[in-house]
Amino acid sequence: MQMSEKINAWFEATKNAVIALASVFGLSITGIGVYNGIQADEVSIDEIKVPASFEEQGYKADITTIRILDGIKQFQSSNSSAKDRVSFFGPHNRDQPTNLQLAGSGMDVKAVQSYVRDSLGMVTAKISGEITARKTDSGTEYHVKIRRTPENAILVDLKSIGSIEDVIHQTALKILEATDPHIAAATYWSMSNESDALRMIDVVLGNDNTNDDKFSLNLRAYINITHKRYEQAQRDIDLLMKIAPDFIPLLSSRSWMAREKGDFTEALKLAEEQIFRAPDKWWGYLARAQAMQGLKRDEDASIAYIKLISMRPEVPNPYLVSGRYFVGKNDYEHATEAFRIGLSKYKDHPILNLTYADILLQEKNYVQSFSIYQRFVEIPKYRLHALIGLCEIFTAQNRNDDLKSHTNLLRKFIIEHPMGENEKKLFSNRVKSFFN
Repeated sequence: MQMSEKINAWFEATKNAVIALASVFGLSITGIGVYNGIQADEVSIDEIKVPASFEEQGYKADITTIRILDGIKQFQSSNSSAKDRVSFFGPHNRDQPTNLQLAGSGMDVKAVQSYVRDSLGMVTAKISGEITARKTDSGTEYHVKIRRTPENAILVDLKSIGSIEDVIHQTALKILEATDPHIAAATYWSMSNESDALRMIDVVLGNDNTNDDKFSLNLRAYINITHKRYEQAQRDIDLLMKIAPDFIPLLSSRSWMAREKGDFTEALKLAEEQIFRAPDKWWGYLARAQAMQGLKRDEDASIAYIKLISMRPEVPNPYLVSGRYFVGKNDYEHATEAFRIGLSKYKDHPILNLTYADILLQEKNYVQSFSIYQRFVEIPKYRLHALIGLCEIFTAQNRNDDLKSHTNLLRKFIIEHPMGENEKKLFSNRVKSFFN
């Protein structure tokens, strides 16, 4: 190995060590890339100061800060953006030494950290903040302020009345908005919050950092295709082809657009190009499977979906799409595998859980399916699906009293919350069986 290579390798190893040490000796967690006003290679967040009401419930400053950072990490991992996610240890430092390896090493953390930064020419930045509380007629109002230092510029100014967990959840989302608006947009979209996704896309396209524009243009094309706003989607695709013709995820939106137009041969061609250019990414394999499905090449589509599952995508949607495909083919073995693997990674994902419960119900596994439906029956967004599932279980088990009471609940819910087009497509036939 050349001397320069040895030095570079030592720098990288030392940098990894510093990053890992940050997690051992303090809460200055590095790697949250702040793009909304901060251009930095490394950003740290100090402990978030908390009010007495937090501490009384065990949420001291260090615990609260860790929970907020964990929340950010969970949001990042649940979105389907092709953009590299910035993690607490940075996107390219997955193999840092373990805490046990570094503990007791006797290293001067600050000296090494400073040396690495200077040697690598790194630009650093810091954010800090506090949560305060005041009593109101509606309950305790928490006020969260997160600042960029040393300028003291406000990044997050949030007021919330709710539980501490709610405040932590909202704070994590708002920090994500302030630090990486495109990932925030993708996160909102993965949560089916389209209005906030579009709001954050506008932020990305309107700020001074153009590096994320291509990702957000592609995401906006996805959203418009979903709503069959093809002209708007095509405008973003055409713009992307001008400003970033080599942008590999653009092939996904082009393949999707081709599928929507019924040109599955073109969709497959674009999917194969994407696989050729990025064979280690799952996106092209999903596009290939869906194109094969459109071409009625069922055997090839099944092989493609099995391949997709084996790649263990880092987002929930591919497991859902694959599982639903196999359910449609009455291939419950592979459907179960898709949901089982997906839920091993995203155990609290509502749609994965509820669709898996539908499979268990069809397999007459009433105990497990019942427990899943029960988990979501009190959540308004998922109550319709859960109530339908429970009614189907009671029908299968001839539990007439339970069926009658839950059918009344289902009828009342539908009256108060009329089904949208997607819900009608998914649930109309299942609902009809209880009201005939």
